[in-house]
Formats: sequence, C-alpha cells, structure tokens
Amino acid sequence: GLHIVRHRMMRPWLYPDVIFKLTSGGRKFFKLAEEAHKYTDD
Repeated sequence: GLHIVRHRMMRPWLYPDVIFKLTSGGRKFFKLAEEAHKYTDD
C-alpha cells in the first residue's frame, strides 16, 4: 500500500481522487483502504 502512496505523491496529476481512482493503483489503494476501515470504524 505504501508504494502506491509514494507513487501518487511523485505524480501531481494523480492528486485528484477522481483521476487516481481510474488507475490500477488507485483502485487497489481504495480497495485496501475500504478493508482497513472495516477494522477501524465503529
């Protein structure tokens, strides 16, 4: 997951979520975030 964040940080055109979600890395990142939220949300 962190390599995806680092990749995004180095590419300003990926900063907007709407664009980032169109990439394979963005889809993977948001899927991982959703899984993590299952354990952290009350």
